[in-house]
Amino acid sequence: MPKVEREIQQVNLQRALIIGLGGCGAEVISRSRRLLIDRFGRFENIPIVRFLYIDTDPNWLNKIASEIEEDIRLPEAERFDAQFADATGLYQGIRDGFYPNYAWFSIEKLEHHKSVTNGAGTIRQLGRLCFWHHVAGIHDKMEVLLSNLNADENAQFMQDKYGIVVDSGMNVYIIAGLAGGTGSGMFLDLAYMARQVLRTLGIAGANQLLGYLILPGAFLDLAGANALPNGYAALKELDYYSYMYNPNNELAAVFGKPVWDADYTGDEINRVRFEGQSPFPLTGWVLTLRW
Repeated sequence: MPKVEREIQQVNLQRALIIGLGGCGAEVISRSRRLLIDRFGRFENIPIVRFLYIDTDPNWLNKIASEIEEDIRLPEAERFDAQFADATGLYQGIRDGFYPNYAWFSIEKLEHHKSVTNGAGTIRQLGRLCFWHHVAGIHDKMEVLLSNLNADENAQFMQDKYGIVVDSGMNVYIIAGLAGGTGSGMFLDLAYMARQVLRTLGIAGANQLLGYLILPGAFLDLAGANALPNGYAALKELDYYSYMYNPNNELAAVFGKPVWDADYTGDEINRVRFEGQSPFPLTGWVLTLRW
């Protein structure tokens, strides 16, 4: 593809994992894949970009796996079905004190939602509950994708085919809508998990996380009473965990030192803990007002 080679020679690039949550994530991933196919012909020609799509809605999961345009369909390795078929046993176990690590969740508000098999229904706690339930699988899939992206042969391919130097390090982009339940319920857990996986893998270079978060006002057909409260709650949490603690700051007495501590399985194996670390760099998240 000589045209592509002439256009992008002498440009340094960095590996990228693009993670999409919920319906908004599906839309962005589909359009991004179409743009990459238009430019590079096929995904084998751009091995430094990979995707991970996570959702609780079978309609979106089926759509992104069976797009009419076969070349932009998302393979099984890059999508994760986070549905929760039967939560009754978990709810009872929480009530009986067997899962103290789930104390964050309000069982009184969730227990009439026996399953999550058709989306999280604009309920943030349901979205987060599905993340916790599938945490090991999501972690493993993310780890495999990041490891594969970081392989030396990918950088060598870009050098040989296009004359492009691939810088060390990784960009992780997280796309989520804050109006519904899946994206607004999972995005913080996912950001901190990505930080931990990058740290565990020891990927050298400038690793950065960037969040593209879509506010409720971006949707023309805003449905459901929870949409605006979801956006507000998600922004409040993002604001808190993005606070850069200093004991001399005026807000130190109000915020304290933000600590993210998610003990997903109660046995330390899947615990994610960061002290005084924002989910995204202060310049690393963008709030999209219009879709």
